[in-house]
Order: sequence, then C-alpha cells, then structure tokens
Amino acid sequence: MNIGLGLIVFFVSLIALVAEFILYLIFGFGASFSGDISTLEGTAFFFVGLMVLTGATGILYPLFAVLATLSKKKSIFNKVFLLILGIIFIGYFFILPNAVNKTKTPIVSKQLKVEKAVSDETGKKAVEQQPDIEGQYIKQCLLLKDVKISDGYGQFDVPGYSATKKALRGTIKNIGDKTLGLMQITVYFLDSNGSRVGEKTITVLSTKSIVEPDPAFKPNYSKDFGYIVEEDAPSEWAGKVEAEISKIRFEE
Repeated sequence: MNIGLGLIVFFVSLIALVAEFILYLIFGFGASFSGDISTLEGTAFFFVGLMVLTGATGILYPLFAVLATLSKKKSIFNKVFLLILGIIFIGYFFILPNAVNKTKTPIVSKQLKVEKAVSDETGKKAVEQQPDIEGQYIKQCLLLKDVKISDGYGQFDVPGYSATKKALRGTIKNIGDKTLGLMQITVYFLDSNGSRVGEKTITVLSTKSIVEPDPAFKPNYSKDFGYIVEEDAPSEWAGKVEAEISKIRFEE
C-alpha cells in the first residue's frame, strides 16, 4: 500500500460508483425510484451491494495507505483492509437479507383468511377464521381509479427530443383511517383477446426509499402515479392493461 496507489484507487472507485449508480437506475429500478430495503431484490439488490463495496474500497484503501505509510508494520493494514471488505460483503449479501426477511411484515395482495386450530375446554378442536387486515384495507379503503395507458417520457428522456413511450397512469385515494408507508401496484398486460400475458409490480409509495423517501399516505389523501411500462411488456401485449393494488404496509 502506498499513498499514490491509494489516490488512484479513490478516483477509479468514484468513477465506478457513478457508473454503477446509472446502471442501478436503468436495470435495477426502472422509472419507479423506489428504494425500500424491504423490497430491494434481484438486480437492484446486486447493484446496491456493488456500490457499497466500491464506496468502501474507495474510502478505506486510501485511508489504510496513509496509515501504512506512517506505520512500521505495513503488511498488517493490507490484512485489515481485506478483512473489513470481507465483513461488508458477508454482512450485505448474507446477513442483511436474512434480517430483512425476519423483520418484514407479511403483506398479502388479496383478502385471505388463515385457519388456526384451537382446542376448546373439552379437548375438541375448532377452526378459527382470522382476517387479513392489509388485504381488507386494500379492498375496502383504497380506490384505484383513472388507470390508463398514455404516452410519456422515462426518467432519462428529454421531452421534445426523446421518443415517447407507453406509460401507465392513474390515481389512488385513501378513504380509510390508516396511514400507509408502502404501496405497490401489479400491472397485468393483456393481449388482443383480453388475456393476461405478463405482469409487472411497481412501487408507487415508499417512505423508506434510499433515494427520495415519499411522504406518508394519510387518510383522505390522493396520489397520482406514472410509470413507463413499454419496456416491461411482452411482445404479445395489445396496449391494454389491468391493474390492482397488490401490497401495502401500514406506517408505524
């Protein structure tokens, strides 16, 4: 380790970080700008992890290079640097997913009932119906209206210069008494016969976004949303869609 190499690593890491962030927005996020860590998965999860490792390398390597230059035991800093990167890698890709899965509130898209066996005083068993609160709230208290496909622009397009793309637009009204911190919509792509040929889940609200958190969705609030769906649709798509609110989380 030396200071000159440390500076090179810093600037290379900075350039790589910018490139990874752009790739993350294109392939990991699409146009939704959602970053709730509990919904981060697949390609998005990979790119965020890559950015974490790149950022850590760009910061830690120059720091340890300076310490190694000032110290007599230079080799130990190489080992400590690799150890810390290893801990970050294991923590993000192995420990974090398990922790998120354990703390995540189970949320279901439709009104379901869970059967639970209980014993009565005489030792007989009965079946008890337990309603799904989130599913009931979606059905009874959230209005999805004015859903349509129209022309629009993606987040990197320039209006007037870039070609327009097919976008899903609509409005959600919260007529219930609860505040929401997460809301997702599932879009179903229809063919010329009206049959579903594909689907895409879109996060339209996230108060825990790592990019730009949304405000909580309070009772009586309305929210307009828009999302470019053209690139997610299969070739059989006839330009028509069905949409439903598929996932919510109450704000604590």
